[in-house]
Amino acid sequence: LRSRGLGDVYKRQTTTNIIEWEEEIVDSLRQKKDYRNMFLMKQMAVYAYSLQAKISEALKKADAMMDEARLMKYNIGISLSYQALGDIYLNAGMRPEAVEEYEKAMKTLQATPHAEKIQERIFIQLVPTLIKLKRMDEAKAYLEHMSEICESKCLSPFLLYAYHAYYYLRNNDLSKAREYIDEAIKINSRTPSHFYDNILKYMQAEYALETEDYENCLLYTSPSPRDRSLS
Repeated sequence: LRSRGLGDVYKRQTTTNIIEWEEEIVDSLRQKKDYRNMFLMKQMAVYAYSLQAKISEALKKADAMMDEARLMKYNIGISLSYQALGDIYLNAGMRPEAVEEYEKAMKTLQATPHAEKIQERIFIQLVPTLIKLKRMDEAKAYLEHMSEICESKCLSPFLLYAYHAYYYLRNNDLSKAREYIDEAIKINSRTPSHFYDNILKYMQAEYALETEDYENCLLYTSPSPRDRSLS
């Protein structure tokens, strides 16, 4: 179980078709001057390449992406380019290097308006990576930062609750972890999501493991009928 992680849940959401679609979609978005989604598509393509261990191709695309974003002086594109580089490092098992790029991405967005959803995307990768590196104070600071964004910008608090639970699990504070898992369950019951379901299963399996509830640990790590149909 410990070989799996929240980052792995994110990986499974990446479709195998992204690489095939990238050029057509990017061209269409560029023509529409929808640069935000154009760079999001580029970041997803870099991620897909790195997930397939095509590191050279991923690096070339990330570098080209950064060059274009800097030429445009477009902070969201620059931030997503840093995220793309971080994803390459993360998928190559180079966590400290990934954190460095993710932090550059977050810093780039500090003074950028309407960038909360982009920060959330980076947060998904950055915080669990910091926790795995046992850099708990830094992880806590980003959790507090995202708490402020959720309160002021009406983002869904699900990921915030889930990652707080992960933080407290790794700090051996099981009562706090349980509290945040329960809050995440409430959010998912109101707005169900297969992505959220996967994260919840992981968190509940981790909690069951820590509390030596091995029966539920096996239950939460077993694929659901829907998961099996998608495999």
